This record gives sequence, structure tokens and C-alpha cells, in this order.
Amino acid sequence: MSSALPREPRRRLGLRTRTFLLVITCATLPVLLVTLRNVVRFQAALELEFTARAELVAQQLARGSVEGLVIEDERLLDEQLDAASESASAEHMAIHDADGLPVAWRGGPAPPARSCAEPSTQLRPDPAEELLEIERPVLDPKHGAIGCVRMQFSLAPVREDSREALLDALLLWLGVTGTLGALGAYYVGYRVSEPILALVDRASAFWASREAADESQRSSKDEVELLARSFDALADRVNTSLSELTESEQRLQSTLNAIGDAVIATDTLGGVAWMNPVASRLTGVRVEDARGRPLDELLTVRDPIGAEPLALPLSELLSEGAGPELSGRPLLIDGPLGRRRVVPSHALILDSVGARDGLVLVLHDVTEQHELQAQLAQRDKMDALGLLASGVAHDFNNMLTGILGGAELLRATISPEEEEDALPFIELISDAAERSAELTAQLLSFSRKSHVELSPVDVHASVREAVALLRRSLDKRVQIQTRLDAAHATVIGDRGRLLSALINLGVNASHAMHGGGKLTFSTRLREPTQLEIEVRDTGSGISEDNLARIFEPFFTTKKEGKGTGLGLAAVQGIIEQHGGSVAVDSELGVGTSFYLRLPLSTRELAPEDGDELVLGHGHVLVVDDERAARVAAQGMLETLGYRVTAVADGREALRVYAERGDAFALVLLDMIMPGLSVHECFAGLRELDPEVRVLLLSGFTRERDVRALRRAGALGLLTKPYTRVGLSRAVAKALATGDAPPS
Repeated sequence: MSSALPREPRRRLGLRTRTFLLVITCATLPVLLVTLRNVVRFQAALELEFTARAELVAQQLARGSVEGLVIEDERLLDEQLDAASESASAEHMAIHDADGLPVAWRGGPAPPARSCAEPSTQLRPDPAEELLEIERPVLDPKHGAIGCVRMQFSLAPVREDSREALLDALLLWLGVTGTLGALGAYYVGYRVSEPILALVDRASAFWASREAADESQRSSKDEVELLARSFDALADRVNTSLSELTESEQRLQSTLNAIGDAVIATDTLGGVAWMNPVASRLTGVRVEDARGRPLDELLTVRDPIGAEPLALPLSELLSEGAGPELSGRPLLIDGPLGRRRVVPSHALILDSVGARDGLVLVLHDVTEQHELQAQLAQRDKMDALGLLASGVAHDFNNMLTGILGGAELLRATISPEEEEDALPFIELISDAAERSAELTAQLLSFSRKSHVELSPVDVHASVREAVALLRRSLDKRVQIQTRLDAAHATVIGDRGRLLSALINLGVNASHAMHGGGKLTFSTRLREPTQLEIEVRDTGSGISEDNLARIFEPFFTTKKEGKGTGLGLAAVQGIIEQHGGSVAVDSELGVGTSFYLRLPLSTRELAPEDGDELVLGHGHVLVVDDERAARVAAQGMLETLGYRVTAVADGREALRVYAERGDAFALVLLDMIMPGLSVHECFAGLRELDPEVRVLLLSGFTRERDVRALRRAGALGLLTKPYTRVGLSRAVAKALATGDAPPS
């Protein structure tokens, strides 16, 4: 017995060892497999999140590069690249134009030419590391694809994080399984009570000598202590990961909130999962109130052509099959901001296995751009119509000069016996010619191409004159009132054109009051330096659709033959030529108010001209290529007491003046003639006679030409068609000038 070896200690040690190995074997293998699988999933999730953020940055860069590529502004493109660099750290970024050529880039030398018609995301091998390459086309609502954005991101940081997570997890779970194996061996070998008693002794020793216990804790190999340390490390790691995830989500949230486009994310059923503040303003729904609601309830979508309601094809986009393409197709959105024009783009949200998990919808508001394009188109149309109007007005005014002059010559030369029979017909010709002249004046007014003789004008006097004319001509059931409250009403302008604008508004107002009503002209000081004239009627009002078009030339709601559609266009042209503006307010069934706003002047009013003929004498040279206008001018001047020589072009005028220059007291020079231009003819006359007196004639002319000739010494401009009274006063004024024009 005494020679027998003690077996219990060996049995305990063997059992503990076998238990430890068994626990390690049973726990380590499945744990290792599970850990590897979770690490792989963790790595895939990290790469998927990294890819999603990178794609969002690339998409934002593509949208932000539209303006820079359209206007070819490299500085603006560089700013977009700098902004993208702040959002994500890319190895290389480049913006290519429509031909694929790089325009701006970051990270290395200039990249090769590259073009992309479709967005792509792919991995590309690199000698040093694997790169994530993202390409997005730059889409312009008007021109389509105008370039390409290409970004490369290194996956090394993501995979380095994955490897660190794998190593930490392996070490962690090896520690856990080792602890479990030791505890199992301890339990089997030494029973449950012995470890418990040992823990009690350790606790007693800790409290008896804190410093000694701490040293023991630092050097202990106790399994429970190691297990506690492991769980503490795991908790720290989990807290760190959660903190990093929270920071990443906050950065993504801040990025999406800073985007100027409306961004809405939905779940698989089309319910709103999240949206940014821009989308909240567009829909008028708070972010917290929008969650879970169907997207169709938040967005009222209409077709841009006809404004018919449309349904978003969310079910098709979210189904497993391919849905219709929305990106790049303009839509109208009704909301608290009014009707906005947006260009949508969308992308599917995919889970870790590639299944559809929702939809991201981005709405780019292009309302202002569309309105600007419409304004540019309207300006082009106005320019084209103005060019047409100016040509027509020039020819008409030349012919009307002959007609009106001929009628006045008939009136001046008929005998008393013929006057009773002929005078009504002469008046008929004169009235028709004057109405035609008013029509051509309207054509030139809306095209802003008429010459305006500016002088101080009393607006109150013009209003009273317009009211007097309207009371004689409008339906007697229309009551005309005035409230001239402005303390100061002098503006710099053309009295005749301002009067024409007021009469046009009065006539239009009477047409809107079929059974009679009230027409009120009022004035007030809108600002200390601005006068506001209001023309208010109690008519039928103007619909919202027509209100946007009332100033378009030739637009009219009257029956065919009842209106030309030039009245309001001419009013706007006249007021804008005077440095003012026109506004309108209308309500159906209540009436309409037009507001004419003009800058005030402190200059004194000039004395008004009378209507009497001014007779004179002297030799006048008339230069006009239109025979009717030339003959009419010659005849009227001769009846006024002048001797006249008339020629048809500038070269003939220079020849005649060179022969008899001393005989001419005045030259009437038409501004638009074939052959020698008015500038060349005027310069030739000044070269022959530095003191030559020249009065310009024109049925249409550009304002800058008049100013240039006035600065060169021309005495003034007489616009066609003119009356005998107007001609007599213009010639007398030119001849009465004290000194000759400066040479």
C-alpha cells in the first residue's frame, strides 16, 4: 500500500486536461466557423456601406457638375471636386466632357479620355491594391448626357478594418473558449465548491489588502477574472463600433440634409422611410409625420404638358422586375411652394444579398431654370417680332407720309366751291391714315424700337386729356372717374406716347365692361422718386392662364377682327422705354387693375406747342428715296412758303449741295435710304459745309443712330408720318436755332 503511487491527483489532473481539451475542441471549431462567417458578413456590410456612400458622393458630383460643363467653367468644376473631396476620400476623381476628355481632376496626373452613357460601379485590379471605380453620366435636362464623372476609391482601409475585426474576434473567442475549458476542467477535477471557496478567499484577500489584491489581479491566471476581462473588452469593442456607426450615420445625415435636392427613401411597400428637409419643404409634411405614409399621398405629380395628374410607378420600380425609367423626365409637383418643375432620379436600395429593400428618389428642382429658359425664348420671339415690326413700320410710315401729306395738300388747295363735296372724303383719308399711323406706332412701341423725344411731362394733365378723349368715345354706360392724389406728377417722357398708353388701357377696360361699369384713373407716390398710375375697371377680369400672356404681341381674347393684340404689348413697351414698369392684378368677376410705375423728375415743364401753322421762307433740300414721301414733303413745304429741291438718294444730295450749297437754308435727310448711308451722307454734307443745318426724317430708326447724329450736329428728328403743322413747326424750330451746329 505504501508503495502505491497516489492516483487521485493524477486522475484529477488528467480529467482537467481532458476536459479542457474537450471543451476547447467542442467550442473552438463551431465558434471559429461562426466567427469567420460573421466577419465575412461584416466585411461585406462595410464594403456595401462604403460603396453606397461613394455612389451617393459620385451622384451628387455628377449633378453639381451640370452647370460647370454647360458653361465650360473649370473653376466651378474644381469647386465641385473640392466639395466632393470633403465628403469622401477618393484616390482619384475626374470630370470628363461630352467628348470624354478630362476637364478637371484630383489625385494624380490627367486621366485618359473616358465617356460613360450609363452609370456603373465595379472593382478594378491595381498593381498595389484593389480599387472601387464609380462612373456616373452628367445629365442636363435639355441636352441629355453632357459628360461623365469618374471616381476611384481604395478598399484597403475597409478591408484593413475587417482584418482587425477578424483578429480581435478570434482572440476574443479563443479567450472565451479557453476560459470555458478551464472552468469545465476545474469543475470536474476539483468540484464546484473548491473554485467557489477559492473565489471567496481571493475576495477576502482583496479586501484585506487592496494593494496586494490588485497586484494579484494583474498577475492572476484565474479563469473567471480572464472571462470578466474578455467581456469588458468585448463591451468596449461593441461600444466603439456603435459609436463609429453613429458618427457615420450622422455624417451621412448631414450630407443628405445639405443637398439642395429633395431626397426621399421608401420601404419595399412604397411607404416613406426617410426624407431630407428639402423634401419636407417641397411636400409640406414634416419628416417625422411622413414616415410610414405612402409616397403617393405626399406627392401630387402632374405631366408638364397639360398638367394632367400622373401616378408614380412605385410598385413597378419596387417589384422584382425592371420598372420604368424615371430619371431625366421632367415632372410637375404641387405643394406649399406652388407648382414646381422637378427632374427626378432614383436608385434601388439593395440589401446584403442584392434583394430590393426600398427606393431612393431624388427630385432636382429646375423651376427657376425653366422660367429663365422661357424668358429667353420670349425675348428671342420679341426680338424677331420687333425686327419684323420695324421693317413693316418703316414701309408703312413712308406710304402714310405720302397719303397724309396728299390729303392735307388737297385740303389746302381745293377751292371753296369744291370744299363741301371733297372735304368729307379728305377727312376720311386723313382719319384712316392717322389710325394706320397709330397702329404702326404700336408695332414700334411693343418692339421698343421707336424713337422717343423725352421732355418733362405732367402726368396729371395727360390723364385729364385721356379721360376727356375717352368720355367722348366710350360707351356712355362706362363711368370714368379720376383720383389724382400724387403731390408731384412730373416725369421725363414722350407726352404723346404716354397719352397713347393711357388711352389703350382705357379702351381695353371698356371692352371688359360689356354692360357698363366704373373706370378709375388714380395716381399716388409709391416711393419718393416713383409715381404710380392705376387704371382700374369693374369688368369681367382676366383668367390666370390669360394673365400670363396678356403682354404677348398679337395675343387677344377678342373675337376675330375685334382687336389686334398689340395694345397691352405697346403699353408695356412705352412704359419700359420711359424707364418704368407695368404690373397687373385681376380677379374674375371683380375687375382688373393695371399699375404704371414711372420715375419722377424735378425738371420744369416746357411750354406746350400750339396747333397753328408756322409759315417761313428759304430754300430747303429734301432727301428721301420714297417718292410719295418726297413729293408730299415738297408740296407741304411749298404751301408753307419755302422753295424746295427734292432728290432721291444721298449721292444726288451731295452733288446738288456741292453745286448750290450756299442756297440751302436747311436739309431734310431721311435716315434709311439705299446706297449711301445716312451717316455717310451727313458726313459728306458737313465736309462740304461745316455749318449745314440738317433735320432728320424717319419712319423707323434705331435710337443709337439718332443719338450719334445728334452729337455730330443734326438739329433733331421728325418722325413719319407727319402733318403739315408738325412739319411747319419742326422746320421753323430748326431754322430758328441761333448758331449753326459746331463743326
